[in-house]
Amino acid sequence: MNINTKIKLLTACIFLVQQSHALEQIQDNDLGQVTGQDGISITHQVNNGLSTDNAILPAIEIEKLNWYDPNQNKDIKMGLGLHNVKVYAEDQNALETKISFDVGATDAGAGIKLDASVSPFTAKADLKLVKIKDIENDPTSIRTKGTESNQSLGKFSLSTKSPFSVVLRTTAGLFNKNELASIDFNLQDASLKHSLENNSLVFSNFNFNFAGQGYIYIDPKEGIVLTSNNGTTDNFIVLESVQIKDSGGDPTGANTAGVNFDLRYQNDNGELKNIMRYGISGTVKNARLAVSANQNVSDVAPLQTPLSSFNVSNKERTERRIKMSDNQIKTIITESEIIRADTAVTDYNVGSGGLHLNLSADFTNKTELEGKSFKDKSLKATTLEIGHTGRGSYSVQFQNLRSLTGENAAYIDFGDIYINTLEAGSLSFLINEKLKRTLDQSSNLIIQDVGGKNNQNQQINKDVVLIAIRDMDFQSIASKANFISNDTSLPTSNSGSWGIGIPIYNLNTNIALSGTKYNNKEAIAYNLIASTQGYGIDKVTGAPSTTSIILIDGEVENGHARNYYAGLRNIDAFVQSDGVIAYEQEGIHIDAKNLVIAANAELAIGRLPGTTYSYESNDILVDNNNNPILDNNGNQQKVIKQTTVPLDNFSNRNDVLTNIAFKLDGSGNLFIIPGVNPTTANPDTNFLSLKGDFKFRPLANTNDPNILGSYFSLSNIDEVEVVGQEVNNSNANVESPTQNFKSIQTSAISLNKMQGHIDFDARIKVKEDKVVLDNQIGFNHNKDIAQPFRTNFAMQVNDKMQNMASIAITGGAMRSTMSITPR
Repeated sequence: MNINTKIKLLTACIFLVQQSHALEQIQDNDLGQVTGQDGISITHQVNNGLSTDNAILPAIEIEKLNWYDPNQNKDIKMGLGLHNVKVYAEDQNALETKISFDVGATDAGAGIKLDASVSPFTAKADLKLVKIKDIENDPTSIRTKGTESNQSLGKFSLSTKSPFSVVLRTTAGLFNKNELASIDFNLQDASLKHSLENNSLVFSNFNFNFAGQGYIYIDPKEGIVLTSNNGTTDNFIVLESVQIKDSGGDPTGANTAGVNFDLRYQNDNGELKNIMRYGISGTVKNARLAVSANQNVSDVAPLQTPLSSFNVSNKERTERRIKMSDNQIKTIITESEIIRADTAVTDYNVGSGGLHLNLSADFTNKTELEGKSFKDKSLKATTLEIGHTGRGSYSVQFQNLRSLTGENAAYIDFGDIYINTLEAGSLSFLINEKLKRTLDQSSNLIIQDVGGKNNQNQQINKDVVLIAIRDMDFQSIASKANFISNDTSLPTSNSGSWGIGIPIYNLNTNIALSGTKYNNKEAIAYNLIASTQGYGIDKVTGAPSTTSIILIDGEVENGHARNYYAGLRNIDAFVQSDGVIAYEQEGIHIDAKNLVIAANAELAIGRLPGTTYSYESNDILVDNNNNPILDNNGNQQKVIKQTTVPLDNFSNRNDVLTNIAFKLDGSGNLFIIPGVNPTTANPDTNFLSLKGDFKFRPLANTNDPNILGSYFSLSNIDEVEVVGQEVNNSNANVESPTQNFKSIQTSAISLNKMQGHIDFDARIKVKEDKVVLDNQIGFNHNKDIAQPFRTNFAMQVNDKMQNMASIAITGGAMRSTMSITPR
């Protein structure tokens, strides 16, 4: 070791002697000759170390890296921290960071070019929820002194196999809303890992690879904004697919999506198991990313939704007393047109702000991109991919994307994302009228009990990370879909003209996370509440929007796509749960101590809104002499006419077959079991399994027919015209003019008051030309004949419930296999 040191020192001295003129004193006037006309380039290298026992030491170490949120209590600091940060260079190479900066004149002003890159690396850290209380102000120390009480949220790591690079070019300063800038952002083949004990959830082959033009500016309400659309001009952003390389670094011929989320699971043996993959490629427009700290009603921009605000748009129902023509008084229920109501609550005490994010983009189609290019490459339409992952797996690729009405582009808007650390006891959450009826609630206000209760049943506060989303929309319906191989990226079947739509409208959610122990192992405690709205008018686009799961027939007929749809539309959904998330050897285990799942949807068949189609009218086709025109069989031909489905078609019940509603209230366990890569001996092992059990909440009163408990119902909701005079409730002699009313009448059959303990086992297999769902439901989880599955079979007419039978199933299982094969 001493010899090496001396040799290096001697070598350095020799070089310094040879080039000693480089160390001569430089005068001020000499410095004035340095123009920097070629910009400034900085290269920094650092190498891994080697301990005395030949263990690799990190190139960079950071003890603590904390982000503190503003706190209303000046004696407390809370935030998120990365502790024991260790950064390693890959493959024994130096960890190299390059930054080049240049300024030059453009037609618009002073342009900037920033080129930065980082060589492949692996960074590891402990993820902490950090808190310091009883803060001491010490002007002599840069550290915050006080009492620390940190929570472990597991471990986090990020690794890259390819250099991470960013190139930014502007034409007029760094921030300018009116002058164009361009960006190339290349994060390819990365791996993001969250670990609990020795098991990990992994985003493998993670890509965030895009290039395009747009604008960068700062707004007092929106924050720092990167957008392709400044309000007058829109530009395209290209999500370029990424080549898959083999272990030697050579391309395999297959590609992954430009934005790619490959979700895997890793045990302590290092093997990656397969969960699912989601990707997006092609060209997008109207893209926008905004980062700020504004969270309160008075601080956010007009089209943003504050943390404490909820869109609870309703079709309000009103009970009316109508005097009929025979002078009898009839009570009816009427329903209004949909009314948007943004309502705020007051118990989100997040101080002056945490982190507020907005991310959105519109999708493109083939027609609008014809003849357009970027960097000498033809622009490709947006495609979405979702399916399984791993070797020998398949995904479904969605194309020809449109919104519900087809008048505006399909898009994804993650809404307003808020990330805060806070002491929380309970939080308010608002739902709409339909969910209120589905949940059998007396109020639109749902209390999310984050902190829990003490032994005296008093509310207590808990330190949590709160992730909240307001007004998320994903309005995209695909009129064409293909099965593709994840190994080759090539189609494996010709799907014809079928498609699928899973649009989501007005998703609101709170999820509170904290560290805990489960079976004496590290785990994450969660508290979740979320809802979607079935139908409404989006405040950003002004267009009808929906939450639905529908199949599409997009075959072209008489020059127009038929756009038939069938499935569940206008889904108002709700979930509330608290419990523990643990990473176990078998897979991800979610132990839900309390769980409520509810939904209300319409089963419907029809044509999508905005669809133009031809039909045969009753009019006879005639010639110039007004004589009927006959076909080859001598029959009179009918006039073919065209019509367009109204844009608000999803707001009425013309296509509805029946309504489906359910509520499940209880507790349960869910195991998400990943698949493993197939082998010659075991070729059928790569599929996703879901195993679990659900215990229904016991009912205190089983005799009251109006207490439904957990239930499943099929209902018809009819509008019946009633003619009469509305009578004032307080004075029966006060009457309104005679008018027409649409009375809402409901009839339903249901299974309600569900009791017992069931289990389930589901397998999801995405094959080369179909999706197969294998399911099994066991009706008595503990095989205890004294605790069978029980339910009542009942009929409801105009809010009056009549019990028809009681059912008990002491054991057994129900098995089913459903295969979806497009034709």
